Amino acid sequence: MPQITPDIDRYLLGDNPFIGVDHLSQERARERLKRIDTNRIVDVIDTAFASGAQGLLFSTHPIMYDALKQIKTRSHSAALPLYPLLPYVQSYVRTATEKGILGLAQELLSKLSWKGKATAMARGGLSIASIDPKGILRSYIDVELDVLSRNAPNGATLKSVFLHEIVTDLATSFQAAELIQTYADHIVDKYNVKPGFATRNFPKFVAFARASGLRLDQIVILTPFNSVGFQMNP
Repeated sequence: MPQITPDIDRYLLGDNPFIGVDHLSQERARERLKRIDTNRIVDVIDTAFASGAQGLLFSTHPIMYDALKQIKTRSHSAALPLYPLLPYVQSYVRTATEKGILGLAQELLSKLSWKGKATAMARGGLSIASIDPKGILRSYIDVELDVLSRNAPNGATLKSVFLHEIVTDLATSFQAAELIQTYADHIVDKYNVKPGFATRNFPKFVAFARASGLRLDQIVILTPFNSVGFQMNP
């Protein structure tokens, strides 16, 4: 993997409250989601950046895409550092359940720009149709980042791309080193940023990453650290 050493911003704003996530109350989360107001989200983002936030860490959720569109008119948008967390797992699981694997492939293809579709077809279509795990992962990444590039504010910068903890921790459990290496190589080779990994099991992932040949100084790890051990394992 080539040397990639861009600075990672110290203070990042997360998006959980913006998309209805509440780790302490599912009922409150559902009520919050009903009252989502994109204008208020953008106001909070503006205030956070005015108060010292340096980057936006967010799930590739439709609400966040709407917020990014509005941010295009805001003063800090020209240099907004972005840290997307993908894939947006709930959406893919729901689509696969309702439409099947081929239906999911068609859904992914429909999200691509004309340029993205041409690239996908030149590669023989989306690899999800052939049930190729590494190809599926690359397809997910390319679809999500193609959509992001069309919604992001002008001049926004991609600083890292995080793999969702569901995928990271499953790969760790099954010791799927080749899958993790495929992800890291694709992020570096195509997007020229540090690959990021979200995990709820920091010690095991670090050991797995080292065993898989990943250099810890060339990746970014997103994991909880707190005094009560919330979402920490162990």
